Amino acid sequence: MSDSAIEEIKRRLDVVDVVSQTVQLKRSGKSFKGLCPFHTEKTASFYVSPERGTWHCFGCGEGGDVFSFVQRRDNLDFPQTLRILAERAGVELERAARPDPSARERRDRLHAILESAALFYRASLGARQGGAARAYLAEREVAGETADQFGLGYAEPSGRALERHLLQAGFSIEEMVAAGALGQGDDGRTYDRFRERLIFPIRDAEGRAIGFGGRSLKPDQQPKYLNSPQTELFDKGASLYALDLARTAIREARQAVVVEGYMDALIAHQHGFRNVVATLGTSITERHMELLRRLAPEVVLALDADAAGEKATMRGLDVARESLADESPTILWVRGLGRFFGDRRTQVKAIVLPAGQDPDEVIRSDPEVWRRLAIQALPVVDFVLSGLARRHELGTSAGQREAAREAMAVVQDLPDPIERAHYIQRLARLLNTREEFLLQAAETRPRRHSSSPSTPRPIGAPYDERLEEYVLALVLRASGASSSASVPTGRNPAVRTESEARTARGPEPADFDGAAHRAILVQLGELQTWPDPATALERLSQELGAAFETPLARLRTLDEENERLTTEEVVRELRVRTLELRKVRLFRQHQALDSVLRDEADLLDPDERHEYQRRLAHLATNLGHVFDEQRQLGAIGSASWSARRGQEVLGG
Repeated sequence: MSDSAIEEIKRRLDVVDVVSQTVQLKRSGKSFKGLCPFHTEKTASFYVSPERGTWHCFGCGEGGDVFSFVQRRDNLDFPQTLRILAERAGVELERAARPDPSARERRDRLHAILESAALFYRASLGARQGGAARAYLAEREVAGETADQFGLGYAEPSGRALERHLLQAGFSIEEMVAAGALGQGDDGRTYDRFRERLIFPIRDAEGRAIGFGGRSLKPDQQPKYLNSPQTELFDKGASLYALDLARTAIREARQAVVVEGYMDALIAHQHGFRNVVATLGTSITERHMELLRRLAPEVVLALDADAAGEKATMRGLDVARESLADESPTILWVRGLGRFFGDRRTQVKAIVLPAGQDPDEVIRSDPEVWRRLAIQALPVVDFVLSGLARRHELGTSAGQREAAREAMAVVQDLPDPIERAHYIQRLARLLNTREEFLLQAAETRPRRHSSSPSTPRPIGAPYDERLEEYVLALVLRASGASSSASVPTGRNPAVRTESEARTARGPEPADFDGAAHRAILVQLGELQTWPDPATALERLSQELGAAFETPLARLRTLDEENERLTTEEVVRELRVRTLELRKVRLFRQHQALDSVLRDEADLLDPDERHEYQRRLAHLATNLGHVFDEQRQLGAIGSASWSARRGQEVLGG
């Protein structure tokens, strides 16, 4: 059973019904309130929201969903709570699934087939029959060291030699076809799909071979570029060429540059621009963006300057914007800071290439031009506005209408109202129209985000599942980190705030919204020590059972992606992400309490109203502490919020 069963239980159970078995509740606006069962109080500060399926006490700060309430009330662990509530909801829990060792062994063999094929192609490039491929590389000014680094190869004309080589290595025909090393016709006959092509091995982020790209060497050979088919290992919509070689440089440069072809990426690396990766015959996808934004806060699209390239750039920018919108953690809108993914704002930019040149030609002609282009990459809106005249007939009403629709789709996504106003003024001048007409047109389109800088998302918005999973993966990876590492506060550690001290210890269960994630964190703490993350994950599978199969599988994947981080990087990243989780929690608590004050203003006596205002101010102060700590860690891009946090959070 996956974690979707947990959501099914939540859908079937009314949190008010469950809580009312313990707490006497009275309706209060859209919510129910009563005396908190977890601490002594005379004034009801315990609220249950049936719409959101949550509960929260503004006195002791406890809160959560139906799972956390029963777990806290009955002093149970999560698996026990899960079984009780599943029975009550009529949801059947599946038996625990154990990892299949044969599946891992199969994937290892598929990787081995492709590694063996890559070596065979590499040897063929240096043989007599590889002369045409070597001549092509010389013409494109590819150095021998670069060819070695990227493992370039050649597929000989007969198309049978690779099969013989792999058979002698001990692999079966079935395995070769499954790996994508060989093609197979309807009649069952196999063939080398890349024969007479220059070979570009494609590797995953860990450097493991997952497929190949082949470049034709004859004018009449079509298509010019050919990729491996979709396989268990290879998906071109989720793979980026040269990512294994570029990953470290992307982190260091804090910028990932995406080009369109193998040769563009290869030449960029040869000239020292090692933060460059290439798509594989597709526009950039959401899965590409997911890979890149984990590495850098800035993604730059640099595609060919022709009309097709510009269209691809526009599609890529649209996908990038949509993926950033959909994947943001509850899309926190904070005045002056904009929208963040994790701890840092992700910017998408585009390089405007010289007419008629692709990145390969620009770099070989003058590397300094490319360096300037990367530095001067245009933000999304500027790029869109700069190309409107090329893409639309602005002298006609129809062309102006289409241009306005395209531009406003991007402009209205901007979180900063001043920035939005600036671009609307520019667009109005460009289209020779009035700003109010553009605003009216924008109002007829549904906004991509339900939030705005002055209107935070409601407290009931879905929690950031990906961020919580990532924090858990960092907890796993940090298990061997030195406990003496400290948060760089920039002041005497002796005056560390309570919040900072908790951040140094890592996340707490209360920082997580996901019931399964809280249970995993608690269980990790109870495991005490473990020799490695893989052992901890196996122990978790045994302890928590089948309901955690899906979150633990994702946790395993995320942990593997963190394997190459140093201890210091893991410790710092964990503290940064813990602060982000805490920021989300405090922000939601503030929203909930503010909502209570608005909905029940006429029902509260002056003392109660004063107490709630005091708690609002306390939450605002705590939020300010979180932002202070984020800035001290270099995890936030602006200091403007903290200076006026009391007025802004309280709406003053």
